[in-house]
Amino acid sequence: MNTEEFQGTKGVWTTENVLTYSGDFYKVKAGDLSVCNITTRNQVSARANARLIAAAPDMLEALINIASNLKNLPDTSIIDGAIEEAQQAIEKALR
Repeated sequence: MNTEEFQGTKGVWTTENVLTYSGDFYKVKAGDLSVCNITTRNQVSARANARLIAAAPDMLEALINIASNLKNLPDTSIIDGAIEEAQQAIEKALR
């Protein structure tokens, strides 16, 4: 299991729809800190992308916990592929 810690912005990530003169966009925030802005002509896609990004830290934490718990099972032979995929996703997020 990877023992590295997430180096990104700490805290609960949320989304906010920002209305401006030049167009709307979605902001992903951690408290008062801006994590990123999502702009696109398709507001449905922008909102979905912002929500996915905002959920990323929670999903990473859950995936780390799941992968760790699965590796502790006595027989993981039928899920070794899934564990490896989870580990690769975790490594990608923490690199």
